[in-house]
Amino acid sequence: RLDGERGLYGRICRQFIQEQSDASQQIADLLAQGLGAEVRRLAHSLKGLAATLGAVALAKAAAKFEAAINQGVAPVELNAYLDRIHEALTLSLPELQRLADRFDPPRTMG
Repeated sequence: RLDGERGLYGRICRQFIQEQSDASQQIADLLAQGLGAEVRRLAHSLKGLAATLGAVALAKAAAKFEAAINQGVAPVELNAYLDRIHEALTLSLPELQRLADRFDPPRTMG
């Protein structure tokens, strides 16, 4: 999707880590507040970003969560889907960090 732009890919990985590393907690908080539209938006964004970055398990978990929301699954029952997102996110973040460091190395001062 990024047409071989490795530097761009690395920057997007880094941005994803900064902005989405606590996505499962953000979703849980929004669910607790009853903010369904925001939950949908965040789940949809997470699914798309994960797919773009090649974090397949995370994209699938977010897609299943999004489908459950769209099917009207009760918020209490969404916790199992949210647990899968959390697990996939936890497994994906170190690999995304490795890819970010490889394709967009941190700049050193000096």
